[in-house]
Amino acid sequence: MDASKDKLIDDIICETNEKLSAIAEEIRQIKFSNLDENSKESKMNILRVEFQKMLDEQQRRILEIAK
Repeated sequence: MDASKDKLIDDIICETNEKLSAIAEEIRQIKFSNLDENSKESKMNILRVEFQKMLDEQQRRILEIAK
């Protein structure tokens, strides 16, 4: 790969790390909140779906660059 592709992939990795950190922080906030267990579970399920979508999108972007 050339340097420009490496830079794009590095940018995606940094972006992914930032998004992952934000999701992890939301999980911590939910975990230690005063919400009832059903509400916590519901919010956690939403975050799991968001997390998977984010990973799938970032993977798609990297594969597109690597072509």
